[in-house]
Amino acid sequence: IALFSSAPDIKDTQPITHVRVSMPPALLATGSDDLTVLPRNTRNLAARMQALGNNVQLREYPGISHYDIALSIAHHFQSKSPLISDIKAFVAKH
Repeated sequence: IALFSSAPDIKDTQPITHVRVSMPPALLATGSDDLTVLPRNTRNLAARMQALGNNVQLREYPGISHYDIALSIAHHFQSKSPLISDIKAFVAKH
């Protein structure tokens, strides 16, 4: 991707590289059909965050793509996944 082509080290473009102790609580959402950010990448990020003692919740939605996750936030597409309900519950808890 051209956006990241100027990074001296491609690892610097990856969120997992920047995980540290004492991060704020995080809700990570992925779809099982995501081909843009593979679900295993999201799982690995969640595992790394948890390994360092961070509070992270991982939600994986069956049959949902990367774009469906984004669409699930829009009012007319909220039936695609329970993402909005999960966000509300997460925010209420934290």
